[in-house]
Amino acid sequence: MGQLKQAVEAVTLGLAVARATRFVTSDWLGEWAIQEPIKRWAEHSVKQNLEARIARGDYDDEQVAGIRGMSREDLLSVAATDPAFASTPARVVKGLNCPFCVGFWVGLVAIVLELALTPRSPHSSHSSHATLRAARKAWKVGKAAFALNYLVGHVSSRID
Repeated sequence: MGQLKQAVEAVTLGLAVARATRFVTSDWLGEWAIQEPIKRWAEHSVKQNLEARIARGDYDDEQVAGIRGMSREDLLSVAATDPAFASTPARVVKGLNCPFCVGFWVGLVAIVLELALTPRSPHSSHSSHATLRAARKAWKVGKAAFALNYLVGHVSSRID
């Protein structure tokens, strides 16, 4: 692969990762498809943990009223940061709001996919299984679409 083609592939991958990260951390579709189900899972987990602790008598009546009166956002925020709650699901929710955190994991997955789906030699793509060839094409199209969407989104937001 020539140096120019490698550079274009690297830039395309970087833009696709930036778009996927933004999808998770900022977009409504990402909120509905990714964050909301995880928030429901975390809320359920935290509430189960709290109800078990309330049943054990870990809190007095005033504390129980305060806990049960919390909004979901407040409950998950406390559960993510207060060691007394120690909720891994709530920490996952908190991490989904961090573009650096999400970007690292999206980038890691993208690099692994890139390496796994890139033919090792010029002739390997001809001898590969049809499913692998289809996966390579889908990855290439998806990566290009995400990269182009990221560029178009930024340019059009500056023009409007």
